[in-house]
Amino acid sequence: PTWKLEFGTSGDHIGECLENHTIDEAIILCGEMAEKWHRGVDLLKKLEHAFKDNPERLKDIGLAEALGIQFASGHAILRFYALREQLFASDCPAPAAILDDMATIVKAEIIRCQRLIELCKNDSRLGFHSEAEGYKYCPRKLAWRMQMLENLLAEDFVKARQNIADNKLELPPPESCRTYICGNNNIEHCDSFRWQAECGSQQLNFFIECLDQGEPDQLLLALSTANTRYPLFVNLDKSGKLYAANSVKADVSSNADGWRANINIPLDSISREAINTAKLNITRTVNFNEKTETHRWPISSNTPVYRLNLGLYNPQQNGVFVLNQ
Repeated sequence: PTWKLEFGTSGDHIGECLENHTIDEAIILCGEMAEKWHRGVDLLKKLEHAFKDNPERLKDIGLAEALGIQFASGHAILRFYALREQLFASDCPAPAAILDDMATIVKAEIIRCQRLIELCKNDSRLGFHSEAEGYKYCPRKLAWRMQMLENLLAEDFVKARQNIADNKLELPPPESCRTYICGNNNIEHCDSFRWQAECGSQQLNFFIECLDQGEPDQLLLALSTANTRYPLFVNLDKSGKLYAANSVKADVSSNADGWRANINIPLDSISREAINTAKLNITRTVNFNEKTETHRWPISSNTPVYRLNLGLYNPQQNGVFVLNQ
């Protein structure tokens, strides 16, 4: 529901928009779209003098330019996150050069904001979302965005450059985030369910025990190894119906106290590569006595918000999952 004006942030997991492509493929395709659209806008702008007395046609040309700015910005956002992942990789060969490329993207975004403000002042249609009944962007919001980008250059980039010089560049640990170390035999308790996991050489195994039974009664497990990859989702209900990647398997059994699920995820299916730390979210949605309840790990006081095809998954509410200690 990010189209809604009041929704706010869902974290920075850019991989959510990459269900059918890798980020490298998306960068190539979005870059081609932005470049070709820019060529078309250049052709249209050559016609402005012919329509100097026709404000409606000038607005049409401005609309095309605004769309081109959005396409270019979308391409820049994908590139930024891809570079950030490279920057914090343990084998990054040239972090200072990558940081310079990221700074160049931010500076270009500031220039795009400036131009889009000019276009918005000439055409009040720009940025208006009719279904949401408000503006996704407008001069005021774009000016705020420019300030945030300038703060990024003045603060975060300066700190990152110093950390690179001191050989101390690393991602900060999540704040107050629960961590589970796979294979330590700990059992996590979460209101109406408990779980543990173990990681072998070929697959990852989750053992989840749900207390009591409801109707409906469903588990959602979301596992992500990188912000630039689409999460692996496992949807499973108490009857054993499974919606997940073909390689994921699950067994379900019932008893007087509730039901149990054993979920087996081949390590190849999560593109683990050299990454041993993942992000994890497990949610149980169950109807007890005509009242639907949602319980999850990590436990959070925030009310979950359904997010279209992502369901109740939200990267801001993930826990840290260490595959190998």
